[in-house]
Amino acid sequence: MKLYNVSIFSLFIILFSLNNFQCTKKKVFEELEPNNTFTTATPLEINQSCQGTLATDDDIDNYIIRPREDLIVKIELSPVKGVNHAFDIWEINSGVPKLYKSVDDNRKSSPEMIANLFVTSGDYIITVRHGELDAKKGNSEDKYTLRATAVSYTQHEEKEPNDSMNFANQIVDGETISGYFSPSRNRNNENQANAFREEDWFRTEIIATEESPVTVDVILSGVNGVDSILCLYDSEMNLLYSADNSGEGAAESIKGFGINKSNSYYIMVAAKSYQYNNTEKYSLSLKVNAFDKTSEFEPNNSFETASKIFNNSINGNIHNSGDVDFFMYSAAESYLNIKLIPDKSLDAVLTIFDSSKNKTMEINNKGVGEAEIIPSVYCDGLIYIKVNAVNSVVDAPYEIVIEQMQYDSDIEREPNNSLKDANALHEQISGFSSYKGDRDYYIVKTNGKVRYKINVEAPLNGTIKISTTDQMGYIIKTKTISKGEKYSMRELFDKKGYIIVESVIEDYENPYTIELEEVQ
Repeated sequence: MKLYNVSIFSLFIILFSLNNFQCTKKKVFEELEPNNTFTTATPLEINQSCQGTLATDDDIDNYIIRPREDLIVKIELSPVKGVNHAFDIWEINSGVPKLYKSVDDNRKSSPEMIANLFVTSGDYIITVRHGELDAKKGNSEDKYTLRATAVSYTQHEEKEPNDSMNFANQIVDGETISGYFSPSRNRNNENQANAFREEDWFRTEIIATEESPVTVDVILSGVNGVDSILCLYDSEMNLLYSADNSGEGAAESIKGFGINKSNSYYIMVAAKSYQYNNTEKYSLSLKVNAFDKTSEFEPNNSFETASKIFNNSINGNIHNSGDVDFFMYSAAESYLNIKLIPDKSLDAVLTIFDSSKNKTMEINNKGVGEAEIIPSVYCDGLIYIKVNAVNSVVDAPYEIVIEQMQYDSDIEREPNNSLKDANALHEQISGFSSYKGDRDYYIVKTNGKVRYKINVEAPLNGTIKISTTDQMGYIIKTKTISKGEKYSMRELFDKKGYIIVESVIEDYENPYTIELEEVQ
C-alpha cells in the first residue's frame, strides 16, 4: 500500500511537471487553455517561445514569466492574419497586479514587440488580447508565437517603462542614452491632448543660480519613419521648451536653453501620430554648459525675458521658423549702428523698440544670408531688439553687433515716417534710408513768412527724392538726386512747412544731409 501511494505521488509529480513546463521543454510550445485569468496563466521561460490562438472575439491568453534577476527583456508577438492583437505586461507585487506596459501598434495582421522592457526578480503576467481600435475578430486556425528573450544591456540605455515623470530614467551631463519609439499604447496617459501616447521620460539634476546660470543642449537623433517631439519640463511639470521643428526621420534639438535654478529637470521624448520604430534606436544626449555672456540666454521670447547684450555684441540662434529672440541693450543717450549678421540659411527680420517698448523700426531689407543694418537708432538709455525669421529654418545662428556713433550734426530720430512724427529741422540734419521705401519727414517752424535755401546732398550710393510742402503737407516742389549729388532749392515757409525725403534706391550705410539757409 505504501509502495502504491509513492507511485501515485510520483505519477502526480511527473504529470505536474509535464503540465507546468510544457512551454519550456520543447522547441516551440503550446499555451495551456484555459489561461484567461492570471491564476491560470501558462508558464513561459525567458528565452523560450510559446504558441497560442485568439480563437474567439473575447479570447484572452495569459502567460507568466519569473525572472530571478534584473534583466532587459525583448517580448515579441508574431502576427495573426486578420487580427489586430496586442499584449499587456502586469507586475505582480504581493499578489496584486499592476499594469506595467501595454504594446499595441493599432494594426491588423502585424507583429507586436517591445525591445527593452526592464524587469526585476519577481512575477510578471503577459496578457495577449485583441487590440482596442478594430472590431474584435477571432482566428482559431492561425497561431501566434509569443517569445520573451533576455537581451544584453549597457549602462546607457533606457529602461522601460519610463512612461511618466514618476518613472523617469536618470540622465547626466555628458551622457548619451539610447532608446526606442515603442509601439505602445500608454493606458496610464490620460492627458486629453495626447491620450494614450507613448512617452519616454528622463530626469537630470542641474545645479545653477542667478549668479551662475547654465545652458543645456539636448539632442535627439532622427529615426526612420518617426516624426519626433522633444520637450523640457521643470519639476512642477511646467513645459519650458518644446522642439518639433523637423519632419519624419529627422533630429530634434534644444540648444542653449538657460537655467538659473538648481532642481530636477525632465526631458520627454515622443513620436507624433502614434508612429513607432522598435528596431532602430534613437540616441538622446545631454550637455550642460556654463553660461557665456556672448550668447543669448533662452528662453528670451518676450520683453520680460530679453537677454542682455554685453560688450556691444551677442550671438543667437533661430531654433525654428516660429522662434523669436528678444534682447535689451543699455547705453547713455546716443545713436547706434545695429547690424544683424545671419547664417547663410537665414532670412532675418530686425525690429527695434524704445525703452517704453514701442516699436520704432522693423527691417527686412536683404535676402537670405545677408546682413541687416540699421545705420542710426536713437537710444535714450535702453532699447529692445527682436530677431525672427521670414523663412523656414532650424538652428540658424546669427550675431548682433552694435556700434555707438558720433555725428557732427543733428541726426534724424526714427520713427519719422509721417507728418505727425516729423523731426524738427533747425539748421542742419542727416538721415538714412533705414528700410525699403523709407520716408523721413521734417518740420520747419517759423514766426512768419521766411524764405530758405535748402541744400541737399544725396547718400553716396543711393537715390532720394526730396519734396517741400505747405502747412498742410501738400507737396510744392520735388527733386530726385543720386550718388552724392548736391542740389539747392528755395522755398517760402509760412509759420510751418515740411521737407520729405523718400528713398528711391536705398543706401543703408551712408547718410543724406539737409541744410537750411535763410535768404531774402
